[in-house]
Amino acid sequence: MKTSKTETMATSSLKRTKFKTGLKRIAHHPALTLITGIGLFLTGLSEALETIFVDFESVVETHNAIILLGLVQILRAIAEMVESAEWFSDR
Repeated sequence: MKTSKTETMATSSLKRTKFKTGLKRIAHHPALTLITGIGLFLTGLSEALETIFVDFESVVETHNAIILLGLVQILRAIAEMVESAEWFSDR
């Protein structure tokens, strides 16, 4: 049985839609945001400690931004997780 061009295009479109949906789920998953935030925070903290023990004169460097970004990511992830938990508890 031959498949028509329309059926092939529909199947291809369905596969692309499934891929986009899966990728979107992974990219916007709160756990990924939390892991990213923790990683950024620990990296920044490591850089900060290294700087503190080597040179006390530097006050603001890149690690400060990384620490801040990490904390923000952690807070956003926790907020999303709480919101999701509330949504599931309502069901």
